[in-house]
Amino acid sequence: MRALMVAVLVGLVACDDGKDSGEEDVAVPAEGEWGAEEVGSTDTCNFSDADSGDGNDDGEPLVIAKTSDDTFTIVGGDGLDLSCTLSADLSFSCTTGEDTAVQDLNKTKGIDADITTVSTYEGAFSSAIEGSFSVNINLTCDGDGCAVLKKYEPDVSFPCDIGTELALSFSE
Repeated sequence: MRALMVAVLVGLVACDDGKDSGEEDVAVPAEGEWGAEEVGSTDTCNFSDADSGDGNDDGEPLVIAKTSDDTFTIVGGDGLDLSCTLSADLSFSCTTGEDTAVQDLNKTKGIDADITTVSTYEGAFSSAIEGSFSVNINLTCDGDGCAVLKKYEPDVSFPCDIGTELALSFSE
């Protein structure tokens, strides 16, 4: 009889999901408008007019919409349109589908140089209504004309990074 009681208790503990019976799963992230407050930035490029790189400089809210249990989109001002994948630990990474771009300066400015930008977007949710988000843009320059760029931007050196850290909070 004692062995049966121990087996029943072990079975009950093994089936417990750690929630009170009235608790429901909360969908992460909450869908709707999110505020994004800049809490930090990096700029090793030293461009004279560099923007923060978050793709949402006009202060409009970000809009998050779930597309499945582990995917969602983030849309914001300035054309920000990301597809994101959520991990079990509530961290996420996003892509625009065109996260690498090459600008051929020979075609536009007659300079033998290619500027390559690689953008990364990642973050984590601490709850269904709060999280963090970072955007980083890495720039490299290839070609003999890279030194000529110093004429236009004397403080810039390649490779370099421009990025921003954002605190996210659900607003509606």
